[in-house]
Amino acid sequence: MRGLSGWMVLLALGSWLRLRAKGAVPLADFYPFGPAHGDAATPQQDDGGSGLRPIAVKFPFFGAAHTALYVNNNGIISFLKEVSQFTPVAFPISNDRRVVAAFWADVDNRRAGQVYYRETKDQAVLERATKDIWQYFPEFPDFSAKWVFVATWYQVTFFGGNSISPVNTFQIVLITDGMLSFTIFNYESIAWTTGMHASSGGDSAGLGGIAAQAGFNAGDGKRYFNIPGSRTDDIVDVEMTTNVGIPGRWVFRIDDAQVQVGGCNNTTSVCLTLRPCLNGGKCIEDCITGNPSYTCSCLAGFTGKRCHLDVDECASNPCRNEATCINGVNSFRCQCPPGFKGTTCEIEESPCETKECQNGGECQARNQTAVCLCQPGYTGEVCEIEINECESSPCLNGGQCIDQVDNFTCVCAPPFTGQRCETDPTACEGRNCRNRQTCNYIRPGRYICTCSPGYYGNNCQYELSEDCECRNGGRCLDGNVTICQCPPGYFGLLCELEVTATPCNMNTQCPDGGFCMEYDSSYLCVCHTDYGANNHTEPPSPCDSEPCLNGGSCEAHDDSYTCECTRNFIGRHCEKARPKLCSSGPCRNGGTCKESDGEYHCTCPYRFTGKHCEIGKPDPCASGPCQNGGTCFHYIGKYKCDCLPGYVGRHCEIAPSPCHLQPCENGATCEDLGNSYVCTCPVGYTGRHCQSEVDCGVPSEVRHAHVAFNSTKMGSLAEYRCDLGYTLSPQNNPSVCRGKGAWSDPPQCNEIDECHSQPCMNGGLCKDRIASFLCLCKAGYTGHHCELEIDECRSAPCKNGGTCKDFPASFKCHCPEGFVGTQCETEVDACDSNPCRNGGDCENYSGSYLCVCPEGFFGYHCEIERPVSPLRSAVLNCSLCTSSPASDSCFSNPCGSRGYCLPSNGSHICTCKVGYTGKNCEKELLPPTSLKVDKVEETGLSISWRPPKDPAARHMIDGYAVTYVSFDGSYRWTDYVDRSRAAHHLRALASGKAYNISVFSVKRKSNNKNDISRPVMLVTRTRPHPVEGFDIANVTATTITVQWALHRLKHATVSKVRVSIRQPDDVEDRAVELNNTATKYTFWDLQPGQKYLIHMWTLSGLSTEDHPTESFATAPIYVWTRPLPPRNLTASRVTATSVQMVWEHPLVGSGDGYIINVTTSQSVKSRYVPNGRLSSYTVRDLNPGQRYRLSVMAVQNTDQGQMISEPAHLYITALQKDGTPERRWSQTGHPRVLRNRLPPSFLPELRLLADHNTPEEPSLAPRFTELVDGRGRITTKFSNSPSRTVTVRTQPEAPTKVEETVEESVNQALQLSEPESSKKESDRQNCSINFCKNGGTCIADTESYHCDCNPGFKGKQCELACKKVPQSCTRLYSETKSFPVWEGGVCHYLYKRVYKVHQDVCYKETCESTVTNKALNRKQSNRH
Repeated sequence: MRGLSGWMVLLALGSWLRLRAKGAVPLADFYPFGPAHGDAATPQQDDGGSGLRPIAVKFPFFGAAHTALYVNNNGIISFLKEVSQFTPVAFPISNDRRVVAAFWADVDNRRAGQVYYRETKDQAVLERATKDIWQYFPEFPDFSAKWVFVATWYQVTFFGGNSISPVNTFQIVLITDGMLSFTIFNYESIAWTTGMHASSGGDSAGLGGIAAQAGFNAGDGKRYFNIPGSRTDDIVDVEMTTNVGIPGRWVFRIDDAQVQVGGCNNTTSVCLTLRPCLNGGKCIEDCITGNPSYTCSCLAGFTGKRCHLDVDECASNPCRNEATCINGVNSFRCQCPPGFKGTTCEIEESPCETKECQNGGECQARNQTAVCLCQPGYTGEVCEIEINECESSPCLNGGQCIDQVDNFTCVCAPPFTGQRCETDPTACEGRNCRNRQTCNYIRPGRYICTCSPGYYGNNCQYELSEDCECRNGGRCLDGNVTICQCPPGYFGLLCELEVTATPCNMNTQCPDGGFCMEYDSSYLCVCHTDYGANNHTEPPSPCDSEPCLNGGSCEAHDDSYTCECTRNFIGRHCEKARPKLCSSGPCRNGGTCKESDGEYHCTCPYRFTGKHCEIGKPDPCASGPCQNGGTCFHYIGKYKCDCLPGYVGRHCEIAPSPCHLQPCENGATCEDLGNSYVCTCPVGYTGRHCQSEVDCGVPSEVRHAHVAFNSTKMGSLAEYRCDLGYTLSPQNNPSVCRGKGAWSDPPQCNEIDECHSQPCMNGGLCKDRIASFLCLCKAGYTGHHCELEIDECRSAPCKNGGTCKDFPASFKCHCPEGFVGTQCETEVDACDSNPCRNGGDCENYSGSYLCVCPEGFFGYHCEIERPVSPLRSAVLNCSLCTSSPASDSCFSNPCGSRGYCLPSNGSHICTCKVGYTGKNCEKELLPPTSLKVDKVEETGLSISWRPPKDPAARHMIDGYAVTYVSFDGSYRWTDYVDRSRAAHHLRALASGKAYNISVFSVKRKSNNKNDISRPVMLVTRTRPHPVEGFDIANVTATTITVQWALHRLKHATVSKVRVSIRQPDDVEDRAVELNNTATKYTFWDLQPGQKYLIHMWTLSGLSTEDHPTESFATAPIYVWTRPLPPRNLTASRVTATSVQMVWEHPLVGSGDGYIINVTTSQSVKSRYVPNGRLSSYTVRDLNPGQRYRLSVMAVQNTDQGQMISEPAHLYITALQKDGTPERRWSQTGHPRVLRNRLPPSFLPELRLLADHNTPEEPSLAPRFTELVDGRGRITTKFSNSPSRTVTVRTQPEAPTKVEETVEESVNQALQLSEPESSKKESDRQNCSINFCKNGGTCIADTESYHCDCNPGFKGKQCELACKKVPQSCTRLYSETKSFPVWEGGVCHYLYKRVYKVHQDVCYKETCESTVTNKALNRKQSNRH
């Protein structure tokens, strides 16, 4: 009877479901709403609401009373806090989000619709509400509504929608009498479920993604209730569902700790009969109209009509950065790849988080690696090593080096001085070096006078002639007719002698110990005696060599000189920059130092004076003017007293009031009476100082209760707790100690009816007892509350391998293939369909069958008739023939139980059962073994097997029968295979379908009734067809979008698709599986300018039980991502006909060139510049006053051609010709006018461009450079010749070759002729605006300005931050020296050009721009 009543319920339920389409509550049945009824409206604001709205009653909700609420635009009423979140979260949620949610979704009433609300005590509305509650909750016949709140969302649309998008209309009605509270949800039209925000994932129709949530949430993360279909696509049909028999209306009681929906007690209850809701879902049935309908309110994480589907929280791909999403019940977890963290792996971990740089070092992330940028003077992986500047032995002449941070100090041995102990101040003392010569220190005790170029002689007294007389290819040095530079193999004053011997190597002895010097194929001896030659003359001035640097003036003093330096330089040769006067910090006591006119001045703080703020002023607090413990402090040249609490007056001389010491206790009020005081005590205290409390004594006892109290003072509480089985009356608990010293009346303890809460579940009957209850359970249940369902599966009732699933008071067996029945006890008879024809006998075998044909027929279904001889026909048709046991050859049952016997011409024929053969079926026919699939194709399969192991059985076999049947039964076929083969290829199969394949051993018999063995079987699936139209839809710098198509019929068996991407050098693919409705996918977070390989497959079969297969991969697609565009594109200079653009290279990747577009409203001009290092470009031939859009795109050469980045745009307007103010332009296209300043003058378009492969440091070897003037190109070869001047011409000239002369240290100079346009008055600069950066001072000149930079900064505008690092180096000098030599017993002077290498200190200067952050390295040698 139970089964019959269940089917009746289902039939009635199906009839009701056919009527559901007529659901939805019409607006006429809504509670009245709108401005005409006094409704207010929330602001038309996305995610807005009404704000906090106090209400006239205490509204009970989830066991607590509330006096205010919020009407939120997103479809909810909240009580504890405003909820502006637009993407609904699955209940339960915490954080005090206590809400009534009719339709929590991303509402946007800016586009369409209004949200109305009002509270009312209108009698007509209260009467309607009372009748509604009587109808839907008949167990409360005495309920009378005292207050109603109506909130209506009228024709509202979703975020991302517009005025023509779908709209929803629904209503929340709150009803209460102060004790009980109810809510009514009315749904008139629900056409959308989801907003289009990225976190919601809805489409343009407002569907898909994370759908709306409906129900109730207590805000404690535990208690909640879901309306069926919440957060699923089914919620769009909420207007056709109900729990009160009216589609589109839901009614609940919500004042209790749990939401109540009522229940049914009749015997036709759907919920009790079918128990349809799974996974803890709550069954809700229609108890009003009597219709046998139900809905299931599912726990979070489940969905479906019966809560049987687990919600896949990973379906929306919440995990980012290639993280793996792991689905859970009502949750998901992201397994982040290395380098990322966060709930959705959205936070990129910085390698600097785990690395700490020492000594002020700064950590920077480079290529996912933490690198420490150390302060000057430190090195090491974490800047832990201080650099020892003394390791290079910078101190000369025995000086001791002391290491410092980023510096060193030399302690020199006497008599040496200088930063590196390089100077001997006594070396040239007494030496008569004067008149165009310099005294040069060589080593201790050795020094010589060096002549300036063009002079010679002991004292440089002789000036050289203009005619050169050098022979044998010798060259005069600097036009000197006497001093020659000889080619190899020649020597002499005029290079007139050829080198043939080295006479000084023959132990030549020179007078007075002088050394030997080779000369004229012979030698000369250098004199050591006094220079007393008759031709001695006074040497030239030592200042002739211009020893003073940086504009210093030289003053000669006999044999020496001194340099008078300009104000910014110091040192013997003015070689050192003068430090800033304030750099030594001369101002003391916090004084501020300022420089002006070569001096400094200290601005002193209060109480200090003097040049260096070293003198203190008198202290006004020294006399101690403050009394009564007051504190004196300086105040604007005077003093001020900070008094102790209670004291006042200039010197804290006025004493406080007697109440100042707060003599009154326990919050009493003190009244000042002059010399005394009086305390006014609060209630509950007494005494002069209110120090004593009122005492109520021990509280009274109550029957069946015990009392707990911690004090007997006024205001104390005595809490009564009843014994087990009793409950307190709601009044008088706790008892309070009152001001008169007595307790208030105590409460009473009443016996509890434990059955009132209906503790017995599943229809159990409750019996009340003292402090307990007894549940009498229905059949199929047990437990204290009848909460445990008896597991009928424990007795293993299912047979033949069936799987048992437990149900209340019953069980169900899921039978394996080939068995049916309540307990899988009945084997499926494949012969029920009568497949055998012409009287063939059908034999069943595990879901398969075999036809045993009568004589005269054969074939798989006995469908083929075999011709019969006339004699045989006559015998068979003999109706008068008789037989006897003796003549019946089958009488003795020769076939036994292994076959069926048929008489035949006095003999018999045995038709053997499956697995047997032989004349009398006496032999066992063994099946093949090891059946396997060798190859899977879209329309075919290749299988193989092994013959039976027994040799006799193998010899008995004539062949094999291969039968293959599709799972849906639409296709069946059998092939015969010869015994010599053990493999077969199945053809003409459908793609992506599963097949059951059986292979039998076959023994042929003369009567065409072949014997077969039992089969060996397997199940497999063919490959599905690959996708069609697989192609690239879009490519950016970091994303690639692919698209494809699936045909409705051709790809009917495709359940999913898989698409993968990887770089050519990657080991693993990055793959994702999508459902069969997807036709497009985007790969994110790719590397710009990189090559990627993309494959795609289709998949058939959802799980391992479905024997899944995948298609052959599509042909791979190779695609490059775009390079990144240039950064920070700006216009550095705009004129009437040109603009110069500058930009920065992308942070990642390197391009091979740039495309520059110049766009106006009428035309577009493009140019490709094949230079990836380019960072600026000048656009010419502009029209004055014309507006242009300038675009720069990076170009990268690939094996697929050029990849072009997204453009970086810049909007500019060329200047007018009449000299309108200069404009600077940003990428937004809005100009900023620089007022009161003419455009700056710029040098002509003339640059000296070095070869791309030229090293940073200047080389002495000759090199080619390019001289470009913007109109034509002049190429010239510059060698290391002495400094020469190159003058700009108005027209290009022919190449000029400067011949190489001597190997000397040289400087190249490029002199620019200033065009006339730069000399105009309008191009002059002034310092009204300080262009100097980094604290530089702007100084106006006659026609321009220059910046006086602070130490450590250089550049035209002090924009370069520079620092010098000392290092050892050598210098090559060529000098004309005079040697005193002996000749004919007379000592006279010989003059010769000599070369020497001098050890020196050089400085490598590194400059970095503080504007563009580009490092500019250059080396500059300074002599000290």
